[in-house]
Formats: sequence, C-alpha cells, structure tokens
Amino acid sequence: EKGRKQGGGTRIEAEKTLREDDVTAEDDDNKHSPDDSGEDSDDSGKAQQQQQQQQQQRGVEHHTSNEEQKQPKIVPVQLARPWWMVSSRLGIVPALTHAGCDNWNWCLIDGSKAPTLDNLRLITKMTDEKDEDYFHLIVTAMGLRSGPLVPRCFLVQDLISERKDAELLELMTKISECLEAFLRIFGKAKSHIRTSYFFHIHRRFLQGFVSPHFDGVIFERGADIRDEQAAGRGGTRRRRRSKERGYKFELLSEDDNDDCNPKTVLRYKGGSAAQFLFIQMLDLLLGISQPDEVKSFQEEMRYYMPREHRAFLWDYASKMKSGISLPSYVRQRAENDGSPHGKALLKAYNDNITKLKAFRLFHLGVAYRYITAGEKGTGSTPWKSFLQKAADATSKARLPCCCMGGGGGAPCE
Repeated sequence: EKGRKQGGGTRIEAEKTLREDDVTAEDDDNKHSPDDSGEDSDDSGKAQQQQQQQQQQRGVEHHTSNEEQKQPKIVPVQLARPWWMVSSRLGIVPALTHAGCDNWNWCLIDGSKAPTLDNLRLITKMTDEKDEDYFHLIVTAMGLRSGPLVPRCFLVQDLISERKDAELLELMTKISECLEAFLRIFGKAKSHIRTSYFFHIHRRFLQGFVSPHFDGVIFERGADIRDEQAAGRGGTRRRRRSKERGYKFELLSEDDNDDCNPKTVLRYKGGSAAQFLFIQMLDLLLGISQPDEVKSFQEEMRYYMPREHRAFLWDYASKMKSGISLPSYVRQRAENDGSPHGKALLKAYNDNITKLKAFRLFHLGVAYRYITAGEKGTGSTPWKSFLQKAADATSKARLPCCCMGGGGGAPCE
C-alpha cells in the first residue's frame, strides 16, 4: 500500500518498500538498544547477550517454521471435491496446466477481427499485471496460428502413400511459415514481460505442487480419490506409481477399513510449453528422435493435456509408424530424378528442421533471460538441459545434401 501511495504502482515496488521498511525498523531497534540506556558496561554486556540469544531463538523458530512448511498442504474438501471431479471428467490432472490457463482462458477483444496476439485477452487472471496477459496469450496466439495445420498434418501418411508430393510440399511450406510466425509472436515477450515480474511474482504459480515451502498437496477426505482414479486403470490404491495414467503419488497412510479416505500426496508439475500439442506433433511428423530424458518428459506432459489432445498424439504416433517416415520418403524422392518435387521436398523438409531448431533455441534464450536465478523452469523442468537437448536432437534430423547429388553427406545449407 505504501508503495502505491508513493507512486510505485506495482507489487514489486511495494514489496521492495516493505523490505526497506523492515531494514529501517531493525536499524531503529538497534539504535534504541540497552547500550544507550546509560547503564554500566556489565548491564550492557548482559543486554547484548540477551539480544544474541533472542536472535538465535528467532533463527531456530524460523528454521522450525520452514520445516513445517515443507509438509504437504491440505486442499479443503470444498475445493478438493469439485476440482478432482471436474479434472477427472476432462481427463486432465488436477493442477494448473497450459490447457487451463492458455487454451481455455482467452477471448477476442474485437470479434470482427482476426485472433492475433493484440486482439486477445485473458478471461481469468491471477494478478492484475499486463505481463501475465502476454505470458499466457503468447502461447495461445501460437496455438491459434498452428491450429488449422493440425488436421492437415494428420493426413501426411496418406499423402505419402498416395505420393501426392505437391500437397506434401505445400504443407511443409505452411509449417515453415507457421514457425516463422511463432518466432515473431515469441519475440513480443522481451518488450511485454518484465523479468522481475516473472521471476518474483508469476513463476511461483507455475511450479506445481512442489515448492521451497511445501512438499505436495493432499486432497481432503471426501474428494472421491478412488482406486482407479488414484492408481490407474486395472490398478489398486496400494500401487505407488502409474505411468500409464500419469498419476504420481505417494501414500502417507493407509487404512484398509476406509477406502474412501486415502491420504494421497499429489506432486503434479505446473504449466509448461511441453504441454503444447503442435510442437510434440512436429517431432513425430519430422521423425525427430529425442533423447530419453526429453522423450520421457514429453510423454509425462501428455497427461497434463486435455484427454482429446493426448489421444490425438497417441493416434498420430501410431499412424506415423504405420508406413514410411517422412524423412525417409523425402530422401527417397530427392534421390529419384523422375520426381519433379524431390529436391523441393528435401529443401522444405530441412527448412522445417531449421525453423524448429531456431524456435527451440529462441525458447532457450528466453528461458535463460527469465530464469537465470534458478535451475527449474515452468512445469518444474531442468530447463537448460531439456531445451538444449531438444534443439540438438532437432538439428540432427537434417537430411544430407547427398540426396540431391551434392555428395559428402554434409547437411544442406
């Protein structure tokens, strides 16, 4: 409040003012310590000793408080029951996700205009800062830009089997244009999202159910966390983990006579760009082989997507494995002089790889700018390792120039 009265206008400045007030108050306390009371040196020494003891006591109490905060937090039944029931109906984990704060949380400012970044606004916000709008609407705008390409990408295997090279070339050209648009949209982050706002205010909302202050959450009894929901289909409540359904938990206590009251600690991650369907789809489409660390995290993030998105990616992965892969087909056509589109297909494919790598490296640069003070990204990911490995794997998918008779096996420029 004092920060706003002084013209600060932001929560960051208010917090800074409060911190300065605390320092000033502590200095005032020191100025009025017993040393100034006129007592002899013995009394002064006793007073200093008492003050040290009090400081040590405050340190112990603070340490104890931190230990208590590391315990799981309880979500009261009034919130736990509807939260769990709605999440179960949607087929998504009960946590803040890309779907909840991006995909389903926007509307047009002017319904007569196109859904561009400047024509979008959030429906529900966690803060009153404009930075939050751009943080979530940037990803939303990317989803709106790529949405029309998703059903067309699903038909790639059909285009390959029917050798419709012209349509395949057109699609890959559209994908390159879309990735270029992604970079332009993503570039708005620097000018519209303050690093101080993200790191000190908004980042905490994206950390999921594990933070420096608590270790997971427990949905209070009556939240209907039953056997199949907690442990996965075909499992039991005693099961500790279920990779099939993505539910990860640990049972703190178990009463066989009260199956309706499992005390279950949920340690879900928060919102992450890895929950964006189109980027995962491009890895499958372009035949990019991600390292196990990246692949495992991508598969885990599918449980944070809406049920339909998750099922779509599973179906798409199966469909792309049912025939020849896109890079194999492009190489084959490029080596065939009888194909009028062979060389153009190779160039378009490598252009897709180049643009996707550029997008991932740009994401790495943005993450470095906003999260340099910590090792965890949004969704509690070790962001530097994850993003760099994803970009490196993307680069390795480029096809060599020998496909066009260039020889030497070097990647095409």
